[in-house]
Amino acid sequence: MVLEFVAALVWLVGAAAAAHPGIPPARAASLAVGVGSVGIAAAVGSVVLRWTTGAGPAWFAVLAAVFVAGLSVWIQRFAVAHLRGDTGQRRFAVWVNVLTAAAVGLVLAPSVLWFAVAWTVAGAALIVLLATYRRSRQARDGVARALRQLAVGDLALWAAVVTVTGTARGDVEWARLAAVTERLPAWSAAVVALLLVVACVSRSAQFPLDGWLRTTLAAPTPVSAVMHAGLVNAAAFLVIRFAPMVTAHPAALALLGACGAASMVVGSAGYLVRADLKGRLVASTTAQMGVMLVTLSVGAWGAAVFHLVGHGMYKARLFLRAGEQVDDKRRALATPVTDPAPAAQRRAAAVVATVLPGLGIVPAAWLSTGPATLSSTVLAASGWVAAALVLHSVLTNRGVHVGVRVLAVPLVIVASAVYTAAVHALDALVSSDVPAAVDPLPGWVLVVPLLVVGALSLLPHLPIARDPVLYGWVARVAGTPVPRLRLMRRSTLARPTSTSPVQETA
Repeated sequence: MVLEFVAALVWLVGAAAAAHPGIPPARAASLAVGVGSVGIAAAVGSVVLRWTTGAGPAWFAVLAAVFVAGLSVWIQRFAVAHLRGDTGQRRFAVWVNVLTAAAVGLVLAPSVLWFAVAWTVAGAALIVLLATYRRSRQARDGVARALRQLAVGDLALWAAVVTVTGTARGDVEWARLAAVTERLPAWSAAVVALLLVVACVSRSAQFPLDGWLRTTLAAPTPVSAVMHAGLVNAAAFLVIRFAPMVTAHPAALALLGACGAASMVVGSAGYLVRADLKGRLVASTTAQMGVMLVTLSVGAWGAAVFHLVGHGMYKARLFLRAGEQVDDKRRALATPVTDPAPAAQRRAAAVVATVLPGLGIVPAAWLSTGPATLSSTVLAASGWVAAALVLHSVLTNRGVHVGVRVLAVPLVIVASAVYTAAVHALDALVSSDVPAAVDPLPGWVLVVPLLVVGALSLLPHLPIARDPVLYGWVARVAGTPVPRLRLMRRSTLARPTSTSPVQETA
């Protein structure tokens, strides 16, 4: 209990330092970054304590605490320069540290009540950050919608927590949660499980409560990075922490999987039709959180934790360099297009890229200690696909030197083997502290929405993509308003140019 309190208290000290009126805003923001470095040290200390003594929070919790602390310091360091001279700099420095304190408290929470309090404080801090430029009508509209839809999830969580703590006549530690679940009447336990799913869907911006995320584009870039890379990922911790309740009821898992699958399709469609960079990043987050929810519905805890860390790091980088991406796009458009590789070379590269990652993944999986789990299988399969796509791109790019292409072959094999060994170790570490899903959905549930998303990703390459009616339907699926012009039989509108509706491979 003391460790969790100290780890969260450090960030509250940073918030208090940033709020001091006698310190200029820029210096206060820099001071908060320095205090955040102490927060990273405290999180690393919890990992060392867990490793040396075996005591303390679960492995996935202490690893997530390090991730949250490092991500916060990274974003705050960027914001020191990005918001220099901005009237909202002090406000951001104060409330991002409050949000970080709540996020660290959430992942390290020792009990149900502690988790709910941290969950609510994190959501409230986000609302304050979204209101940084509250004079903007767009910002005010985004705050209002976010407040409404996030409140739905928070009320659902608190209703579930009140039911659980009322049954137990007090706060409930995680080790006692399964026993308390058995004491609940069948109908009450089912309602609690469904309420927890609603809270998860709301916080992760999943269909049908995904609208709030699309209305927050007016937020400053550092706020967007915090929101997309960190806060929406909290849904995974809710499901894992309350696993004895959520996974014991097929209806709750079915709802979780259905919302995640629908969000994968909606987000992927949005990535295809949105023209603005931040809008496409928002759609990508919705789709990626959908992947995470479906992964949770099949009980693949290790894959979900790996995914949220990978997604958080990648999405933070994308938002923090959003301006550079615009410049990169302009340079790419100005660069002469090289001739495509011959058809025979592309076919040979496809075969080689498909086979070679397996030469590293299969032996590494076979040599790894412990039985193969659904999580390790999912992670190995996603790594195989990612490695194949990268290798195929290198082998077919005529602008890449021949020596680099030759060197890429053994490097992909070695990298695939190292990746497989690492994800197997992570899965074993996470699974050792987390109760297994009681009645998860079958693994093939994850494959179905992935096939639909894959079909959507091929759409820009097909001649039918120029059809305005089809384009209009894709826009409707994405929840994007469709002008009447798009429904004309003949249209000069360009077809979607994205080749991948979901950017991340983590």
